[in-house]
Amino acid sequence: GRLLWMKAARPDLAYAIKELSREVQKPTLCSEVALKRCLRYLSTTRTYVFELKYDPQATALEVLQVIVDAAWASSEGRRSTSGMVMKRHGFPVMMWSRTQPGYPLSSAEAEYVAMTSGVTDAKLVEGMLKEMHEPTEMVVHCDSSAAIAFSRRQGLGKMGHIELRHLWLQDEVKQKRIKIQYLPSEVNLADVLTKAMAAPRFQ
Repeated sequence: GRLLWMKAARPDLAYAIKELSREVQKPTLCSEVALKRCLRYLSTTRTYVFELKYDPQATALEVLQVIVDAAWASSEGRRSTSGMVMKRHGFPVMMWSRTQPGYPLSSAEAEYVAMTSGVTDAKLVEGMLKEMHEPTEMVVHCDSSAAIAFSRRQGLGKMGHIELRHLWLQDEVKQKRIKIQYLPSEVNLADVLTKAMAAPRFQ
């Protein structure tokens, strides 16, 4: 239970905590092993802190950055996972790791669903900034060319099975209320929120 409170403060553990929380009702021996690994990791990284550096260039840009990623069918039960990091003036505002509802039929669809979820949360922050008379421009970064292409078209195309609630993103792009840019996987911050990875890459 206490690990859940740490998700906001320790994004490096967000994916692990999300996966563990799915097994709270019916924990297994594997759950216990995974929990002990998390506790050992916390013990060895107790001195880790967020270092928030002032970046004049980032501060000069009135941009709300939304960095999204997804891992298709990566979780137990072949569920997909979405990850999102939101930044303003170079500082992290929000970040999460979530199991996607339903079963996307492709990695492109999983990335698009992650993009929709990320923009939905960013719209809330954008609305608060407007109420404070803070001009902002939303830029979404994604490492899936197929998902970006789908967001820029109109209609379902080959994704005729996708839920209608995800299609409003296409209208947001068409009306130029948001920009979507490609971001290579190697520098995608949200990648660590979507899957377990080898230690060198994770660090």
